[in-house]
Amino acid sequence: MDSEVKSASTGSGPAVSVGERVIIEGSDTQYVVLSVDHGTGQAELLRLNTGRIESNVPLSNLQRKSEAGGGSREQ
Repeated sequence: MDSEVKSASTGSGPAVSVGERVIIEGSDTQYVVLSVDHGTGQAELLRLNTGRIESNVPLSNLQRKSEAGGGSREQ
């Protein structure tokens, strides 16, 4: 299934995986990647605080969250 493979090519955005925590550029709100559509370069995200699902988010708008515990440091 394509949605479980890391998005890496075509310069469409950072390499993200299903289950990874990300933020949308310009925001501090954290999301979990639910699916990645490599054909359209978009992802479906679950907003952590509210449980709201965001669809059709361009991969180029995503930023990976660092996995360092206890901090809010971004890569």
